[in-house]
Amino acid sequence: MVPAIALLLLMGGYAFAQGEGRGTELPKGKSSIKPFHIVGNIYYVGLNDNTSYLITTPQGNILLDTTYESGVPYIRKNIEELGFKVKDIKFILNAHAHTDHVGGLAQFKELTGAKVLAMPGDAPVLLDGGKSDFRSDGREQWTSVKADQLLKDGQEIKLGGTTMVAHLTAGHTKGCTTWTMVAEEGGKKYNVVFVCSMGLGANVPLINNAKYPSIADDYMASFKLLKSLPVDIFLGSHGSFYHMLDKIKRMEAGEGLKAFIDPEGYKEWIATTEKLFQAELAKQKGGAPPTGRTGG
Repeated sequence: MVPAIALLLLMGGYAFAQGEGRGTELPKGKSSIKPFHIVGNIYYVGLNDNTSYLITTPQGNILLDTTYESGVPYIRKNIEELGFKVKDIKFILNAHAHTDHVGGLAQFKELTGAKVLAMPGDAPVLLDGGKSDFRSDGREQWTSVKADQLLKDGQEIKLGGTTMVAHLTAGHTKGCTTWTMVAEEGGKKYNVVFVCSMGLGANVPLINNAKYPSIADDYMASFKLLKSLPVDIFLGSHGSFYHMLDKIKRMEAGEGLKAFIDPEGYKEWIATTEKLFQAELAKQKGGAPPTGRTGG
């Protein structure tokens, strides 16, 4: 039996719902939290679990993930509360094309005029509002957004002396993107990873999946890549992946940046999620139907 904590690490506290978080009300259990500085030029501006990061540079800023449509006013407020201008955002990046990460993308693109960057595997899903998401029933889940630039695996995005690297870690979505960068603080450099997700979607077949035939192979390739990344600071598309709320408490209690330096936590998260994936794959190979598990 998989421990409850392990399931939580995999799920990221997110239950898939068609188009949730549209309009003005955040979904139940979702709330804004006080924005804060993490390390170097990286700031947290997201919700209590669905993350959004602002990476600042002298030549403009980068926003990674916009959460829900209803999350836009909160993220905007958080950015401004930190003393930055929304109009200074030049690039909008995303982890993956699910409504709790890209629901606010269209609004932020309009607010900022920034370029939206996405992997080819997710770009069509962004464009049709989620209708072609292999987990969905064909309903529109968010306002259509056209990517201004298609990314390649390993591509570097450079702005104002900061370089972010896009790593294709497909499986959770076809264009699931893990981002890495080096942040500097106190004369030290830190390898930072923003993990996309390795969660298993609810009732998603890993065998003979007509909508996504290579899903199992993609997951396995992504685990291999994630294991190869050098990591000092572990971040991700859901705060629950890296115990964000606990780390905030530790940071505020006096640990500061030390609370977020967690290479072992990163290894543990990969080991846990891979174990759950392999168990589900083995069950399905044995003829069992897909598990009704959800993933962030």
